[in-house]
Amino acid sequence: MAHPEPTTLSFARYSSTPGAVTFANRVSITGDVAAHDHDFIEIAVIAGGTGTHRGFAGAVPLSRGDVLLIRPGTWHAYEGCRRLVVGNCGLASSAAATHLGWSMADPVVQRLVWAGPWRRCGTGVAKQRLAEGACRVVMRRLADLEASAERGDPLRVLATFCLLLAALRDAWPADDAPAPRRTPLVVERAIERLLDDLAREWTLDDLATAAGVEKSHLSRLFRRAIGEPPMAFLNRHRIERAATLLLADDRPVGEIGAAVGLFDQNYFARRFRQAYGLPPTAFRQQWSGGEPCIRHESAP
Repeated sequence: MAHPEPTTLSFARYSSTPGAVTFANRVSITGDVAAHDHDFIEIAVIAGGTGTHRGFAGAVPLSRGDVLLIRPGTWHAYEGCRRLVVGNCGLASSAAATHLGWSMADPVVQRLVWAGPWRRCGTGVAKQRLAEGACRVVMRRLADLEASAERGDPLRVLATFCLLLAALRDAWPADDAPAPRRTPLVVERAIERLLDDLAREWTLDDLATAAGVEKSHLSRLFRRAIGEPPMAFLNRHRIERAATLLLADDRPVGEIGAAVGLFDQNYFARRFRQAYGLPPTAFRQQWSGGEPCIRHESAP
């Protein structure tokens, strides 16, 4: 059964260069939004109504004041929504790295936007409940960002996005802040290489060469910053990406596995079941929300 489309209340989009897109909008959702992912960093603030957000952490109820920070590539869906009003914005990872890299020096922003969602205990989504006053401030910042994107003013877009991050940082509980330590650049570089080419048959030697460091040094820094070794991080993200593709793409399960670098179907099925409690085919049947987003025609 097809899902009803969310009602767009407002929308603005700005792109300084191809791929470096910033958008801000406000939508009203009644019913469900099928499972999907994005190639940008997403910030979603609930302005009203009720609903459920489903992702790797399971089902989480939503109401006014809830805020979600969602990393690129994270599978998620909305279910059972009743006039759920979502103010959200997206920033391409490339734009974030280029224009906001300095923000990693701030411990709370570094946790919310950069390091936190990548850690092994993370789910790709950081969720917090804002007090009413903080919710109003954040919603105003989102409206300002939308207006700046509508004007196409790059300075205002960057400035208002920074003000939005500052508002979220100030509203985030102090006990949720990390120790003031930024992720080493070599770890950031290694993560970028892995996520850009999940299908490659990576070895630790290859990754260390790509990152420009010795492999034991990379392993030590990676484990300290992310909480797991590089190859474990890679395999986890392969499985997460496969879950997204299973719901968005009609290719056979074996091809989905190969697309993320898991060429042995038995190994792929076993690791997928460990992560989701279901084999890939059953997962697709249970969670597919209608027609896939990408259809592949059979060769004549």
